[in-house]
Amino acid sequence: MTVSDFDLLKNGFATSSQLRNEFELAFAAIASKHHPSNRAERFPFGGACEWLLAIAAWKTGIKSVPAGHSQNGFDLVQFKAAMQGLWSVKSSASTIISGPINLRNNASSSDSATQALYQHVTLFMGPYLPGITYVDFASNTEMANGIVYDKDAAKIKSRLIFEYAQKNPEFVIPVNLTAVANLSQIDSNLNIVANVLSSGTYPILGSQVDILKNYSEKITVLRELNHKGNLSDEEFHKTLKEISL
Repeated sequence: MTVSDFDLLKNGFATSSQLRNEFELAFAAIASKHHPSNRAERFPFGGACEWLLAIAAWKTGIKSVPAGHSQNGFDLVQFKAAMQGLWSVKSSASTIISGPINLRNNASSSDSATQALYQHVTLFMGPYLPGITYVDFASNTEMANGIVYDKDAAKIKSRLIFEYAQKNPEFVIPVNLTAVANLSQIDSNLNIVANVLSSGTYPILGSQVDILKNYSEKITVLRELNHKGNLSDEEFHKTLKEISL
């Protein structure tokens, strides 16, 4: 992604308050349903944020990106793949500057890939930043020198990204992102199934959803009380037996 591409994206947000508002609302909705504080939701959260940004980019006119990327005649799915060839998206739900950001995981990489320098153009976004932040690690030696390489991942401190955003507002698209987790005690995987079964197409299975969601919420609360020591093992098992289905 060139600076001109980023400027096109930035201008789209600057000239359309509705686009900016919808983007902020959508990010908040994604974080609510797939907050990465739940380890199982980290990949869905990151993938959904990539899609959100790709669709916003499409709306702002970044549609010719396959040029130079061996892409001819593409739909939105191919467009997202082309986007990944232009930039890497690192999304966070953190409201504070804390810990490193994994730029590249090395767990499934070859030795040569693991040792390679991270030189991708990367867009960072999350509540801890003043907006969507553009960093070109190939051309910015100072930021590239902040990357730490170990056997697990290529990482950079979130504070470095924050400080960079503060010093370089021309590389920041101002958006106010919020990320509050849904406090539901229902297992997230059950929620996925419930959304399908509640569509009206499954009268037999769908009729059981509310019962199981209620049961799941009670079990989760009891398990948490037991884990914190507020409910003994004996009381926990006794209460389980007393729950009516």
